[in-house]
Amino acid sequence: MFVSHAGADRAWAEWVAWQLVDAGYEVELDHWDWGAGDNFVVKMNTALASGRMLAVFSAAYFDPDRFTTDEWTAVVAAKQKLIPVRVDSATAPPVLRPLIAPSLAGLGEDEARTVLLKAVGGPRRPDGRPGFPGDAGRLRGMGGSGPRLPGSLPRVWNLPGRNAGFTGRDDLLVHLRQALASGSRVAVQALRGRGGVGKTQLAIEYGHRFAGEYELAWWIRCEEPALIPDQLAQLAVKTGAAQADTPPAQALEALTEELRSRGRWLLVFDNAEDPAALAPYLPGGNGHVLITSRNPHWQDTAIAVEVDGFARTESIALLRSRVPGLGEEDAGRLAHELEDLPLALVQAAALLADGLTLPQYLNLLQKRISEVLDEGRPPRISGVAGRPDPPQHPAPGHHPTRCSRLAAGLRPAGTRTLPPAHLHPLRRRRTAGCVRAAEQPPRGPQSPARPCPAGLGTGPGRHGAAAPTHPDDRPRPAHPGRTHRRRPGRRDPPVRRLPR
Repeated sequence: MFVSHAGADRAWAEWVAWQLVDAGYEVELDHWDWGAGDNFVVKMNTALASGRMLAVFSAAYFDPDRFTTDEWTAVVAAKQKLIPVRVDSATAPPVLRPLIAPSLAGLGEDEARTVLLKAVGGPRRPDGRPGFPGDAGRLRGMGGSGPRLPGSLPRVWNLPGRNAGFTGRDDLLVHLRQALASGSRVAVQALRGRGGVGKTQLAIEYGHRFAGEYELAWWIRCEEPALIPDQLAQLAVKTGAAQADTPPAQALEALTEELRSRGRWLLVFDNAEDPAALAPYLPGGNGHVLITSRNPHWQDTAIAVEVDGFARTESIALLRSRVPGLGEEDAGRLAHELEDLPLALVQAAALLADGLTLPQYLNLLQKRISEVLDEGRPPRISGVAGRPDPPQHPAPGHHPTRCSRLAAGLRPAGTRTLPPAHLHPLRRRRTAGCVRAAEQPPRGPQSPARPCPAGLGTGPGRHGAAAPTHPDDRPRPAHPGRTHRRRPGRRDPPVRRLPR
């Protein structure tokens, strides 16, 4: 039996295939049975001609640009039997709607297995005496635990919450899964790329999408390398390898032994920048390690997976799904300006949906384009949590709310502006001007206000926690007795007397 599925539903396909093999069926699954050098089209044709096909129905499965369309249309045209099971609420094409497609979504694992086997075997009476209920199945009898039902979380788990608005990246997720699952040794994958491409969100989505493949999944924040041992010691306590009062060094040693003796675990080291500092904490064993980093020099530690911006079609789809009435041409223009950076696109969509027009956004964007493209932007905007105060003397035609949101939104909270020397030559002059403007003291009451506030407001941090607004980010009134501009902290130069 050939299991037909979209790449986005690989976790479901593996679970379905394992249950069928456990029940005694002969199963062919591309990820299990097709290797490097095989002709994909020939293998697919052979699989379709050899017997029945089970189709994992989903929104991704019905995408007309996928090979799944060729698979199910070939079966329908040949009038062969197609066995469908649904894993979401997507509506099938009209020609497939008459087929009875039982749903596995939302069921417990035992109930889903029963529904699956009934769909494959069909309603029938047993030919002989039913087997003893203690028979756990062929693979379970051999000691295999098998993947859990997709969507169910491991007992030991601390990954951040899933982003409900995650878009695209199916091919990259499938490639990442294949690379991690390809060998019996620890497979270390470094997701490296510039800011704003969504490395952390990709790692979170991978963890949730393939949660059923793991019995343990643990997230380690690496911004401060000195805090890594404490986070791993917490994992040692969760697994029972150490007690709460065990010294960290002994807890790490116990955790290393524990991970070497088990499989199906996932460790995610997020924001790791120093390969040498992280190397002592990478365990051995039959588990998976995933690293996100901007540092490109992981060749001695990890297999690098480059993460870049969206494909243009993905950028347009994201913008149009979040901004009602945005045309395809305008969405493509905005995606071009933002270089298809996912986090910048999400922030832009939030501002446009909030009422800012596209020309207004593009005009204000040009003033801080370097910060957007070099720093990225979290998915939430400052207008939701922590909006900076508007200027005290707005200029004619100035919209303080929109300008403040834009100024706050184009730079994430807690980040620094890169010095001009570290930027692309075409951006240095523009960024240098932004840096000088940000360092200028506030103008006096008689001075006209800037078109956009120099202080940057704050929004939620990278993991969704709201950061407080720094006092220096608010416009400061001039000293009542000061009528000239002077840098804070500088004294007047001494008076030099001429010799007599």
